[in-house]
Amino acid sequence: GENLEIMEINGQGSIWLADFAQHVTVIDLEPNGVWNSVCVESENLLGFTAQCHYGVTPIGVGVISQKGLFTSKLTYDGPGAKVAVTTNGNPLVLQVGNSPIYVDPDAMVCFTGAAPEVKIDVGLKTIIGQTSGESYQLEFKQPKEFGHSL
Repeated sequence: GENLEIMEINGQGSIWLADFAQHVTVIDLEPNGVWNSVCVESENLLGFTAQCHYGVTPIGVGVISQKGLFTSKLTYDGPGAKVAVTTNGNPLVLQVGNSPIYVDPDAMVCFTGAAPEVKIDVGLKTIIGQTSGESYQLEFKQPKEFGHSL
């Protein structure tokens, strides 16, 4: 999940992008604030404009989930900075308030702000398979936002 092939498109005209009828959300990056940059899982990154700076940043959850150890980070680099993100269905975007938000690592598509922390809940019942739900989650603390697909 850490490999990302990028094709550069130059010239005049319009380009239409799609990926197997998935929902596409276009994020307008801003020069300052929460939406200055966005971290996107490589399988969900459809495209971005030349006004974005592309980089890679570690998130460290690849050991416990299907996600890689790194994620793509796109940062505002001028007017018109846009990022196109794909999801299976309409994305749910949550904003952290006074208390943290926990999410399944395999459901995370993208987030703004600092990387989340990994929270592990392993006990005797987990080891013998007597619990339901996930034994690990990503914890997002304020002041950041993230989106994930249902």
